Amino acid sequence: MRPVSDLAKLQSSVQHRTIRLRRLFTAALDHAEPRRSQLIGHVVIELDNLVLSSLRNLAISSLWGARTATGHRISTSRTFGPQDEISAYFLSVANLTKYLRMSSPPTISRKEEPTIRDPRTTAAILNGCAASNLGALQNALAWNFAIFADLSTVRNFYAHRNDDTYRKVRNKAASMGVLGLSHPDMLVTKRIANRSVTLFEDWLDETELFFEEATK
Repeated sequence: MRPVSDLAKLQSSVQHRTIRLRRLFTAALDHAEPRRSQLIGHVVIELDNLVLSSLRNLAISSLWGARTATGHRISTSRTFGPQDEISAYFLSVANLTKYLRMSSPPTISRKEEPTIRDPRTTAAILNGCAASNLGALQNALAWNFAIFADLSTVRNFYAHRNDDTYRKVRNKAASMGVLGLSHPDMLVTKRIANRSVTLFEDWLDETELFFEEATK
């Protein structure tokens, strides 16, 4: 996924990818082990990648003055150049101590750019340059979706599959009222109380709704 000149394209891309992940997840449930767990892990990691790339490209596209999905040109209080300049700005907002320790570089490489998982940091980035679409992102944040607090913990298990990442998922599950977790697959595929969807499907719904609002 790349920065866009129209946030409607970003919104469409998010929706297209969540539809694909939903189909893959549904298909995964029909497989026997160990293929079932492998596919569940794959879609969890891919959803995490989608959220990360979408937050990044929402920020970059906004700083480059894209149009919102409702057709308004985004304005900022400063002009931004190439992505390595934006990467430095991201670092100055997300980790000011490190940025100052690096002597406030005007540009940094993509490798040095901080990974931003929390959309509140994205809001701080837009706020720092008075981006005119900040309100849309704040409206999306008002939903207080759980995916941003929960997904990365589960993703780390499937990426590393060790005792430490399993323990963290088990603790996360306990905080959600899910006890006796024998494997993270149980959490991902658990049906949400009084609803007909699994936790993973709920994450997909939250992703779609969040970026639908944030791109307005």
